[in-house]
Amino acid sequence: MQVAIELIAARILGEDIAYVVHVAPCRRASDPDTLVRAELAVHFPTLWLRRAIVQPAGWRYDDARVVLTYLAYSDEFTSAQLPLRIPILAMDNIRTGIASVTARAMRELARAAQDEPQRFRRALRASTLDVLSALTVEHDGARSTAAS
Repeated sequence: MQVAIELIAARILGEDIAYVVHVAPCRRASDPDTLVRAELAVHFPTLWLRRAIVQPAGWRYDDARVVLTYLAYSDEFTSAQLPLRIPILAMDNIRTGIASVTARAMRELARAAQDEPQRFRRALRASTLDVLSALTVEHDGARSTAAS
């Protein structure tokens, strides 16, 4: 069975989540976590990896292969490097495609930032942490309203 690594590089830019997606094959003997960091270094050679948060964001079976998705978030990514956009206010309404995968990964990143504040403070700006905190509140509020 074929396996691929899907790297979503993202950051908050104003009112949007800016992102780009890179896909690479993952050989049977490869460690996916190591491979995704190598892909990050290839696509963003000036990025200092300590200034990025990299975490698994899920997997799916697609096109006769297993796709392992990772989110790499850094305030150091430039707007030109991240051509795709999701309006932050629309994140909960996106249901299909790579935009929905990215939106879900960003919500998971926001929850992880609350669970591991020290790790995130070392890598991200305070303004980013504020937006991530708001994302968690908005999403959890929307979820509890829907459950009522």
